[in-house]
Amino acid sequence: MKKKIILTTLFLSLLFSAVCVYGQNTKSYDDSIADLVGAMSAYGRGEAAFGQKNYDKAITEFNEAIRLNPSYKDAYAMRGLAHYYKKNYDNAIADYTKTIQLNPDSVETYYTMRGGSYFSIKDYDRAIADFTKSIQLNPNSADAYTMRGVAYFIKKDYSRAIPDLTKAIQMDPNTVGNYIMRGTSYYFTKDYDRAITDYTKVIQLAPNNLEAYVYRGLSYYQKGDKNRALTDANAALRIDPNNESAKELYSQLK
Repeated sequence: MKKKIILTTLFLSLLFSAVCVYGQNTKSYDDSIADLVGAMSAYGRGEAAFGQKNYDKAITEFNEAIRLNPSYKDAYAMRGLAHYYKKNYDNAIADYTKTIQLNPDSVETYYTMRGGSYFSIKDYDRAIADFTKSIQLNPNSADAYTMRGVAYFIKKDYSRAIPDLTKAIQMDPNTVGNYIMRGTSYYFTKDYDRAITDYTKVIQLAPNNLEAYVYRGLSYYQKGDKNRALTDANAALRIDPNNESAKELYSQLK
């Protein structure tokens, strides 16, 4: 019964789209239906290729879907994602922009993905703007808070990075990277106690995280606690005896 309802809904949606397209161009009603069916078929093939990580074929199929139905927002979104995975970030941005234009009240994912593309080309201000829009659309988007926090961190705007990373941690308390980035933000603002707390949490979650031992050791060193700093330096060197940061910390303490 449920499957029948889904198929009926899909058919009605297809019929409505065909009527809209028919009213906007000179194609016959039958041709409009044929184009929409062909677009859906191409989209399905694109999804299958994407699932197999064959991004070039996926892009080709999404191109065909868009040719047959220029308003196919899902095809733009998926083609944008394929471009993103191929590191063609400018093309990804263009596709996500088109997706958003077709649906201004887009789910936050499109803004997050476009923001991620801007982030990848180091356009952090536009990335932050997109992550902010994503958060406005979905205040519970941990990914958007994380990415905006990281963007602020890279811009050395630690006073904004810390609240965003804190929000992300509240929503997802087991993501190691958020603690590392917040701890490092605390470190650079000389709030060594909070930095130590975050690095300790990282070590609890990931006992072999070398970076946490090094930065916690540096935090202890800045506080004048050389014994604990040396303990962390030794722990880091046990994980990787050739790590330059750990070796440098150790040499400062001996």
